[in-house]
Amino acid sequence: MRIVIFIVTILYSASMSFAQQKWTWTMLNPAKFAYTDEVVRVGPQIDASEVQSGASQVLQDGKSVPFDLWMYEGKLRAWVMTTVEQGKSHSFELRPGKPAAATGLIRIEKADGQITLSNGRIAIKIPDSGTPTEIPSPITAFSIGGGEWRGRGSFQTTAKLKSVTTQVGSGNVAGMARVTYSFAPAGEYVVDILLPPQRDHVIIEESFERMPAGSRWVFDVAAGWKPTIARVQLNNEGMGAGAGASFPKDKWPTSLATGQTRMEDRLVNLLPRWSQSFDDGWYFAATDTKTLVGVLPARAGKWVWPHDNKIVVRVKKSADYAGLELPTESGARYWLLIAGDASLAGQERDLAIRHTMANLDKVANDYICTWPGVTKGAFEPVFFFDNATNPTGQRRQEGKAALRDAGNPGDLSTLFAAQQSMDPDWYGSYGIFWSPENPNFFTDFHKVTLGLTARLRSHPQFELFRARAEAIVRQDLDHSVTLPGGAGQECPGYQLHAAEQWLAIADVCKKYLKFDPTQWPRYKATGSFIAHLSQPIGNGQRAFHPGGDTHPGRPDPIQTATKFGFTTDPKSLVTEELPGFGVVFRNSSGSPEETYLAFKSGPNRGHYHGDQLSFHYCANAKPLAVDHHCSYKPRAGQEHMHNRLAFSTDKLPFANMDGYERLIAFKSGKDADIAVGQVESDQLRITTEYPPENWDAREPTQTFAKPLVYRRTIVMLKGKPDVFVIRDQYWGPSVNVSFMLHVLGDRAVRSGDWIECDGLSLFVASPKVFDFKPFTWQHENGGSEKTTGPRLTVTGDAVEFITVMTPGKKRDDIAVIEQGVQIGDTRVTFPNTIGPVSTDQRVQTHQEVRVERDGQPLADLKSSDISFTRSQGDIGLFVPDAGYPFGPIPQWLREQRSGRYPSIK
Repeated sequence: MRIVIFIVTILYSASMSFAQQKWTWTMLNPAKFAYTDEVVRVGPQIDASEVQSGASQVLQDGKSVPFDLWMYEGKLRAWVMTTVEQGKSHSFELRPGKPAAATGLIRIEKADGQITLSNGRIAIKIPDSGTPTEIPSPITAFSIGGGEWRGRGSFQTTAKLKSVTTQVGSGNVAGMARVTYSFAPAGEYVVDILLPPQRDHVIIEESFERMPAGSRWVFDVAAGWKPTIARVQLNNEGMGAGAGASFPKDKWPTSLATGQTRMEDRLVNLLPRWSQSFDDGWYFAATDTKTLVGVLPARAGKWVWPHDNKIVVRVKKSADYAGLELPTESGARYWLLIAGDASLAGQERDLAIRHTMANLDKVANDYICTWPGVTKGAFEPVFFFDNATNPTGQRRQEGKAALRDAGNPGDLSTLFAAQQSMDPDWYGSYGIFWSPENPNFFTDFHKVTLGLTARLRSHPQFELFRARAEAIVRQDLDHSVTLPGGAGQECPGYQLHAAEQWLAIADVCKKYLKFDPTQWPRYKATGSFIAHLSQPIGNGQRAFHPGGDTHPGRPDPIQTATKFGFTTDPKSLVTEELPGFGVVFRNSSGSPEETYLAFKSGPNRGHYHGDQLSFHYCANAKPLAVDHHCSYKPRAGQEHMHNRLAFSTDKLPFANMDGYERLIAFKSGKDADIAVGQVESDQLRITTEYPPENWDAREPTQTFAKPLVYRRTIVMLKGKPDVFVIRDQYWGPSVNVSFMLHVLGDRAVRSGDWIECDGLSLFVASPKVFDFKPFTWQHENGGSEKTTGPRLTVTGDAVEFITVMTPGKKRDDIAVIEQGVQIGDTRVTFPNTIGPVSTDQRVQTHQEVRVERDGQPLADLKSSDISFTRSQGDIGLFVPDAGYPFGPIPQWLREQRSGRYPSIK
């Protein structure tokens, strides 16, 4: 797997034909500082067959210099070591002739099935080619200053190793190696290593694919010596135990002991980009006050599936272990292993800036460095890990300023700032499966990009920059809005925020960048979704769906939709699927008798709570059983705070199963509508009884050998009144299963098979025996909202609830029949019985639903109508991070999302 991102060759002019393998290439140092002894790629791609070994030379300013030929990012290039002063340049040539002697700074040795790369300050051992009986770790040991060997590693996978193939460079300039592991039946792991001379670090790039679940390599950097001190730098100093709370540095881990974090033996997760999560960091080191060994993840654009591939640092109670765990299932990573004198402590910020994001090789090869006729300004590297990256803070203000200044001419500082802003090494890219944390963060982050790019209008390469800026906005909308229907990756209120930002950038895009995002289908679909998801709230008024973190007090959604070019009459709205969100059941829409039930059965989870398979219900044009419209004040992230099944155990009396829900069947008809959704998870995670939830709480958890599987079937019977039949099924380990309903008002009373609440009644057809407790909660955000409803609980490993929800008082014409219920003259039955479920959701028992009236079929849903590979729409990427621990992206969703992108191999 080779990832090629954002490659720009600068200032290249061919003085002779390419076939002769002669070229001239100029490299400028555009920074305000000198680069010293930097290893840099120079010149274009080289045809290896036309370069004669020992008969080609590289000249720097006319003088022959040592060089390496090495394949990198799919291109054979010449590498040199050079020093260049501030604002100065060097010219390089490839010519026939005797090459200069090696620098002598790199030593390469082979012995005992290992290869040693050393620059005199740091040395590492890597496996040599062969078929070892035990799978070696990619780095088997390291030493500092020629001292004793340290570290211990292992490669852990259920795949069978076929071979290890190691290629090593000449060592003329730098230590370069590639180790390729081939596994049966098809897995591959490749690590590229670059050891620069006269440095205290080695650059490690990994790529891996088709490996079994759980594959990883582990390396204990504390083995062979006795470090006692830990240095940890977190990706964001501003988040803590609650939303917006501080997490001061004096609380950061300082030793190799367990219990310093909420993750027990996990000290930190290393990720190469700012994030809100205070479990994520950008640096770890262990030191004994004499020497130091550290890890620095870097260059986000070189990470693929990064959220699954964080480098985990684990410790033990013995405080003598510092284990790096590096997943190797699918993806890519780029990071630095640092080893040297303890004086390196405190230099990690400079290391991150000068030797990763702003190293000369990156600047010379990734950025366009000149602007004919413009001399003012210079390249100024930014520190990509600090809170200035936060799109909701300083960056948002910079975006507003950048849009205001878009009409002003730029200079060299603008040129570099724009390129850094659009560089995926800073904020990642959807195309390699980076989540922007929240989709609206991506929008806010790149307002700066658009404003800066507009100021490059007189640059000869403006069309290149303009096209990149347009591609970024298209990427934003592609991943924020699901088609058809326009459902956002985020809850309705946050989708509106992002859409308002698209509207804010439109003038700059149209005036300076030659495109208009407001004319794109996904932008217009946003207006459609806002209108189509709107709920009735009485007196002919409508409001935003309250799901997730949507703030109270939002404007009228029908009027809001017109801002995005969409107009509709609420009376035209009918039951429909909105892919990514789920299904909205409707009847008599736009009238005083309107029935509305929004079934959250699609996998878009940005800024949503624990609402998988929950519903928000209105009858007679007013809300009844609701998704609490509390947003963050307080945030009701608990699954039992939603209208759905909730799961718990004696160990975790209040818990979330998490997971990503999907719609697996949907049918709509004249008399009845049917939808089926499902969610799976292999664990329960602790939560609290009442809001607020503990922000981003991930521990403790209870993991099970077989998954919890929750399936919900909703049948809407259209009549006077409209009635809902709800079948909730659970399979899995034996747990407590609670049917939750949150009804506006003060009343929840059981009367036999009926639960009577204010404004609605619930008939419980199954199970016959259950524990009943009223559950009341109230908040004051945006006005008082009080709910009281039933919590119906049973315990088991195969549980079924069949309920009938009807507005008003309990009815005499609803009864239990074989395999279902009868409502008046209508029968709703579920012919299949509940049974064991396979972990392979594609082959489990399929259900059927039948709706009959007076013996005549009204609607049915057959086994063939249910599909576990059913499309969830043209869906974008969202990987929940801080505050949204819904678990790993399941394979079915990964396949649907990754299918939208070209191959990354």
